[in-house]
Amino acid sequence: MEQQTKISDGKWIWVSKRMINERGWYPNWVGYQGDQAIIRVNRSMRYGTFLLSTTAFYDLLAAVQTGEVKQGFIELIERDGTRVAQETVQFVQRSLADIEPASLPEVYGERWFWFLNDAFQPTGTRQTDAQCPM
Repeated sequence: MEQQTKISDGKWIWVSKRMINERGWYPNWVGYQGDQAIIRVNRSMRYGTFLLSTTAFYDLLAAVQTGEVKQGFIELIERDGTRVAQETVQFVQRSLADIEPASLPEVYGERWFWFLNDAFQPTGTRQTDAQCPM
């Protein structure tokens, strides 16, 4: 059974929009706190879904694999700021194994994305599913 890892509740330091654009992470936001890093994926107003930048994802995964970051997370945020889901980058990697990324050149140029509606469960469902009496 996978150990459930949680994001620290402390204050995140968010990188600049300049860095996000230079690294190809847009439209996602990237933050860090101590030895943790996070990709915040806001629901797209244009597409109505969550677009995870493949560049941001692979950069975070590499940072975890090399030990630059101890824990990496991806969280989905509704337009009103509500957290929809939060998972480790390793969990998301497994969830995306059979999902092909898409290109949106008319909006984002040569960047690639995953549409995450099907890749995540709402926060806490893995724990509550086991409790279901039927």
